[in-house]
Amino acid sequence: YSAEVLFRWSADRRATLATAAALARRALAIDPNDLVALKSLAGAQMFDGDLEGAMQTSLRQLQINPSDANANRALAATLFFAGRWEETLRQLEIAERLNPLDNAHMDKVHSIAANALIALGRYDEAIVRARRQ
Repeated sequence: YSAEVLFRWSADRRATLATAAALARRALAIDPNDLVALKSLAGAQMFDGDLEGAMQTSLRQLQINPSDANANRALAATLFFAGRWEETLRQLEIAERLNPLDNAHMDKVHSIAANALIALGRYDEAIVRARRQ
């Protein structure tokens, strides 16, 4: 459901995100440590503008598995949307260190980093990061 919003396939964004969150919460009621459900809930929260909720959900994922590069990257994305760009870059360093060989992951890391650097006015660094994609 979150992917429907991400790719703009949903005719009713709010309803789709509400469904995504509800299904994730149902899964978490069965298993509070289900990492897929936590990832789904964090995504739904972020796309719905609940950045604090998304951060808390991502932090819960990282409590369970601190070595999850994707969860670290998701937290960085949420920090970016919250305007916390320096923190975004620090979180991306962790995500990059945990999984530097996954090209799809690294493309997303570089993209988020480049945008954070632009927001910080560090344009030369942003260009270098963007070219690494």
